[in-house]
Amino acid sequence: MISNLFPLLPLETQAPEFHLLDQAGNTRSLSDYRGHRSVLLVFYVADHGQQCTPQLCQLRDQYTQFKEQEIEILALNPGDWEQHRHFSEHHTFPFPLLYDHLTRAARKYRAAALPGFINRRTVYGVDRDGKIRLAQRGMPTMQTLLDWVTDDSSR
Repeated sequence: MISNLFPLLPLETQAPEFHLLDQAGNTRSLSDYRGHRSVLLVFYVADHGQQCTPQLCQLRDQYTQFKEQEIEILALNPGDWEQHRHFSEHHTFPFPLLYDHLTRAARKYRAAALPGFINRRTVYGVDRDGKIRLAQRGMPTMQTLLDWVTDDSSR
């Protein structure tokens, strides 16, 4: 019911820009990848969450396949960058965890459950041109994500 009130952004539309700090304190922007790499955006609820940790660990375990297809993974959450740093080090995530202060980026992507405080688990695939090619709530299966990786000729 709530997902009907906040539908996903439509496929084939331009993905909204953002500028966020990662767990190392570096600023990351979606436009940093435009023309070079596709991006898998993973909005997750919480560091160390019961569903989020396995989701991010699965992505970590498949990371080589994404890199081989020139796809960067960016995980976004309103937790602070220091908290992300500890979480990332503990699980050895090879991809950035971005600090989405007050869920500003999540709101642009209709992934904020409680704006300013918490995200809904949402995944977007964005091609090199900045267009949305995959949009799904929850955690798509690894096969769905890998199919997007291998089937999307626009990358």
